[in-house]
Amino acid sequence: MRSRRRITIQDITLREGQQAADVALALDEKRELAERLVAAGITRIQAGYAGSDDQTVRALKGIPDLQASALLVAFRDDWRTAAASVAAAGVDVIMVLYRIAPSQLAAMGISQRDALARIRESVALSKELVPTVSFDPSFVTMAEPAFLEAAYTTAAEADSDHFGIADSTGVATPERIGELVKLVRRVTGGGSVGVHCHTTTLGSPWPTHWRASPRGLSLPTLRFSALANGPGTAASKSWRSRWRSFTGSTRVSAWTR
Repeated sequence: MRSRRRITIQDITLREGQQAADVALALDEKRELAERLVAAGITRIQAGYAGSDDQTVRALKGIPDLQASALLVAFRDDWRTAAASVAAAGVDVIMVLYRIAPSQLAAMGISQRDALARIRESVALSKELVPTVSFDPSFVTMAEPAFLEAAYTTAAEADSDHFGIADSTGVATPERIGELVKLVRRVTGGGSVGVHCHTTTLGSPWPTHWRASPRGLSLPTLRFSALANGPGTAASKSWRSRWRSFTGSTRVSAWTR
């Protein structure tokens, strides 16, 4: 019998889901949503940005079986203050974000050498502050291959626990994502790898996540982007259908009803 591999799904609705028009949740609404997600079987929730959403982190603390994460924008000048602030708020996971596409580095006036130094420093400092650190660069599918490998290798050397792959432009095929998962696992010595995909040519990021899974994916992200339409919409029913097709579980109905 083939052994079963555990996959953790991280929900990022409280950060990215709120980017939908006319969506602004109060703290008690965020906590209620988080409680329903946990009841549905989601155990990791991204509370928002380090330094900006520390109140949300505090609001989520105390929910049993919940691991709260926050995104640290490491290319900003105030990244150290933000990291210390969200750690003091009690976050469990700091996700270190750095732009690695050549056009973005050029626009910020940052060399590849300086970018690698900041990646190393921000991951290392985060490890001193919180139990778990994830290196989650943006626009991974647009990065130069050699620099891409160098960025993940640097984060691994700084003792990152997890490694994210973001298809920020939503253009990568499932096969390409699978190749990237395999590459990141290779250069990080078999590290835990997650994927964050935006809408793809297949119409949804879900097929990309699942088809990448056999290559070593362990932490896909999930966003309820139809949040503004409210529970019970066609979008939420579609989400529920996709969830069931992957897990065979109906537990998600606890919050999509």
